[in-house]
Amino acid sequence: MRWESSPEGHRLEHVRQTIVQQGISTIDDVELATRRAQFWVLNPSYKLEDIRSMSEEQLDEEQDDSRSISKNVVCVDVSGPDVCDVTLVDLP
Repeated sequence: MRWESSPEGHRLEHVRQTIVQQGISTIDDVELATRRAQFWVLNPSYKLEDIRSMSEEQLDEEQDDSRSISKNVVCVDVSGPDVCDVTLVDLP
């Protein structure tokens, strides 16, 4: 996560980055980690520790209360010996 704005939408003086999940080994894990990151960017009041343990079903249930857009950014870096290095950025 790259936090550029406060939960109220004000530009932060210093951009900060937070790793949502590391050590992912399957494509299914990439999808779930990305969904968790997207959820967090739209629901910044949640604690990251709680989001890290949320299932797909829980993300779907809670998603109804979220915002639809954020000024913050979800970045996904995929690398490893058996994959092409890829970087995805979910821009606002």
